[in-house]
Amino acid sequence: MWRKSNSKSGGELKIMQEIEKAASGYQITEKVDKEIAGYTYFHEIAGSADKKGRWDFVKIWCDPRFVLIIASDFLSWVALYVPYVHLVERARISDFRTQGISENTSAWLSPAIGFGGLLGRPLVGFSADFFKIHPFWAYATVQMLCGIGTILSPFWSSIEGLFVFAVYYGFLSNGYGFIRASAAKILGPVNYVDAFSWMLMFEGIGVLLGPAVGGAIYDVTQSYDWTFRFAGACLIFSAAICLLKAPIARRTKKSQIVSTSSSECGGTC
Repeated sequence: MWRKSNSKSGGELKIMQEIEKAASGYQITEKVDKEIAGYTYFHEIAGSADKKGRWDFVKIWCDPRFVLIIASDFLSWVALYVPYVHLVERARISDFRTQGISENTSAWLSPAIGFGGLLGRPLVGFSADFFKIHPFWAYATVQMLCGIGTILSPFWSSIEGLFVFAVYYGFLSNGYGFIRASAAKILGPVNYVDAFSWMLMFEGIGVLLGPAVGGAIYDVTQSYDWTFRFAGACLIFSAAICLLKAPIARRTKKSQIVSTSSSECGGTC
């Protein structure tokens, strides 16, 4: 009786060991499959990057979609820092004319822009994501609204109007996040590395030129009204350029289809 029960427990133990081996083998196989899949994806991305030549980063300028993106981004950065640099001085100069804005009060305009940005950046980004708006069209909308408010800001010359404009501008001055996400979606992950490098260079040039050009406009006109109209026009124009995306995308897709069909015909005909 004891031997029978002992042999039975030994058989069950053997079965349990076989089940554990099978389960561990399945887990190892599943882990290896996942690692192989991840390696394959990484190898494809790395391989496509390794195939790029030394001067391929210049060839991206042959893509009209990239030219569209970088032109709009450059104009955006030309205008972006004009209110940051010149709004306080504009308020101080109005103190010596008719508005009566003191220097202590006008100094709070820059923090008001920052406060608007603190509220606007998460809210605008969340809204675009919640309503599933493509970042390129979210960028165009934000730029257009910000440009219209900036070009009309000379009519907001009272102390209340200047603070409202400061918060309004800060709330909408976050389009550069959308344009970078747009470049990644439109150009793809491989071309995005080169595109982002060019974008950073032209953004730096725009930051350098914008406030300087705004100051030169004031020197010529002796009024900051045209400085802010210049900044607003740059923002509106950067948004208007985005309307060319649809025809450029159709043209690019058509040219890719033609080149693919011609290469296939060259290999088979």
